[in-house]
Amino acid sequence: MSFDDDVDDQKKKFLAARLEPEQVILATEAFADKLSLEIQSKRLKFDYEFDNEDGPRVSVLYATAPFHIGTVYVQGNGSIAFTSESEYFPQVVAYEDEEEFFKDAKEFFVEGLAAFELDEEEDSYEA
Repeated sequence: MSFDDDVDDQKKKFLAARLEPEQVILATEAFADKLSLEIQSKRLKFDYEFDNEDGPRVSVLYATAPFHIGTVYVQGNGSIAFTSESEYFPQVVAYEDEEEFFKDAKEFFVEGLAAFELDEEEDSYEA
């Protein structure tokens, strides 16, 4: 096979792996449930949301305070993206699949939540 044939074959694989918009919605809903099962915590809340501009997503919230940790997106190719505007969590991280996400996410949620809670405790002592 030529290089161009390899590129054409890879394009076919990418197309076969793409999710239709309805499938992305269902996959995102299922991922929100899976997040709650995989990362069982009294500190975190995972809410499925649908926005007409951004589409389906999972908001990651601090359960006992009004603190938005970040947003998880299931992409049309099955990959997972996490975004955050918080100083405690990575700004943008992309993963090939759920398994890769869960390996990394538990670690950055633990580290970020610990730092956030310590800062909150220090702020309450100073007040």
